[in-house]
Order: sequence, then structure tokens, then C-alpha cells
Amino acid sequence: MPLDLTEYKVLSFDIYGTLINWEKGIYEQLLELLGGPEVERAIGATSAEGMRHDLLSMYHQFERTLQKSYPDMEYQTVLQEIYNLIAERLELPADQEKAQEFGASIEKWPAFSDTVEAMQMLSRHYKLVVLSNVDENSFAGTRRGPLYGVKFNAIYIASSIGSYKPDLANFEYLIEHVQKDFGVQKDKILHVAHSLLHDHVPAKKIGLRPGVWIERRGRRAIMNGDVDGLIERGRVDFGATYKNLGEFAMAVEKAFEGRRK
Repeated sequence: MPLDLTEYKVLSFDIYGTLINWEKGIYEQLLELLGGPEVERAIGATSAEGMRHDLLSMYHQFERTLQKSYPDMEYQTVLQEIYNLIAERLELPADQEKAQEFGASIEKWPAFSDTVEAMQMLSRHYKLVVLSNVDENSFAGTRRGPLYGVKFNAIYIASSIGSYKPDLANFEYLIEHVQKDFGVQKDKILHVAHSLLHDHVPAKKIGLRPGVWIERRGRRAIMNGDVDGLIERGRVDFGATYKNLGEFAMAVEKAFEGRRK
């Protein structure tokens, strides 16, 4: 049965990976701070894509471990620790100033080109809610920068919740606070995310209705898990899939226009 986009009241969003091109931002900042030639020599990659894959895979591994082990660690600090761990793994010099610079680099991560306009379109029809693995200062920088012009109705972030997705506590917090803040039950929440392991897997576990997968790089995304394997094992369930946020926003406009006829 096709997803009826008009029956939802709240859209909850993953931010980094869905609205923000975090793979691009992370990779470019790491290369700049660690030194591109030094990273290339240390990794020994034979192509730019191979180096990108290896560096982002390293980042993803360290991020998951740190967030699970230290759920109350602020995201800026997580990033600093990741920088140090990557430098150590690659046998590059440790530099605390550069680690701190990487920790503060989130506001430099760019939005996808369709993000701002799409979010403005979606705001005509839904309450827009953030559910993100980030701290308050970092997200404030993102809102001032790449997400300038996007208005959110509520912001639920890891530093306020006390844990990181995919912990189910984050989704329990979402459901509880959407009901409290807007009087909306969980069956009227549509979760919109690119992330599989951080978002769609726990969203299904907690009992949210099948969400919207924003493909972005799709099966080529490095920090996102094996979509085909997750589907086969029944760990994710999509109500709909769109290549990007702009395509989703246009589908929403069409759905509400059809309802008015």
C-alpha cells in the first residue's frame, strides 16, 4: 500500500547525512588538518575514491565505538577523540589544536543543495523536528550556517537526551516529547533519514511506522551500512524511498495538492 504522506503531522529528521553532507564535510576537514599527502602515503590507497573510503570507514568505526562507550560525551569532544585516533592509526603526529579545530568544524559541513528549499516546502504541511547525534553548540553553528533559513518546531539532540542514536532512548524521547509538545501520537510521526543503522533500524525497533529513506549516495554511502542486507534480514522497513530531500518535498506537495482536489 503506497505511503499516504497527508496523514502525518510531524516529520522527524536525522540531520547529518540527510540535510547536511557530512561525508563531504568530514572528509575535507580531515584531509585539510591531517595533510592530504601524508594521509595518502599512510593509507597507501591507489585512488582518490579508495582513500576517501578508507578514511571515512575509519571515522565511522571510531565514532560508533566512542558514542556507544561514552553516551554522555559531547559530540565536539567525540570528534576531537576521533581525530586523535585516526592520527594514531595512520602514525601521523598528534596535534591537539588541530583535534580541537576538527571538533569545531561541524558548522563548516555543507548542506546538500536541495536541503533549505525542501525544508521550507515541508514546513507548510508538518511540524519539523530534529533528532540528531549532536551537541547544542555544534547544532547552533549548523543553524547559523548551512541551515540558515530552515525553521524547526522542536530540537531533540544527543546532549539533551543523554545518549546517541541508535540507542532506543533517543526514539523514546522523540515519541514522548512530540506527544507532550504537539499532542501528536507516534503513529502520526514520519521519520525521515538517510542513516540506516542510526535511524531506520532503531525506528523500526521502537515501533514507528515505516519511514522515508533519503538515498543521497544510496548504496555507495560509506558510513551507512548494507541496505540490501538490512532489508533481507527485516531490520529496516521503508514507507517510501526518495533520491534526495527535494524529490521527497515535491512528492509531499503533490500529495497535498491531490487531497485538495
